[in-house]
Amino acid sequence: DWMCSCGAHNYQSRTSCYKCNGSKEDNEVQAPEKKSGYGGGYGGSQMKPGDWMCSCGAHNYQSRTSCYKCNGSKEDNEVQAPEKKSGYGGGYGGSQMKPGDWMCSCG
Repeated sequence: DWMCSCGAHNYQSRTSCYKCNGSKEDNEVQAPEKKSGYGGGYGGSQMKPGDWMCSCGAHNYQSRTSCYKCNGSKEDNEVQAPEKKSGYGGGYGGSQMKPGDWMCSCG
């Protein structure tokens, strides 16, 4: 599986994102890294300043202190915004991501 820079989780067999139709080659992103503390914001069309991504892959609004999807606390599960990478490969450490997953840039 792979994550698109838009935030969509795609199956490994897909060559384009199901959500934004962006190509895997152009939109696959690196695994998010764990971040300590609160704050920050993310780039992308749907992320607003203060919003946060959970290690499970869910996008949470700034006002949430726990993930709407897995109920994990923001403090323990917030990850940095994924960065774009070139080429194939990668993978994620999150519970739902598998090696080869990528995020699409469409948000």
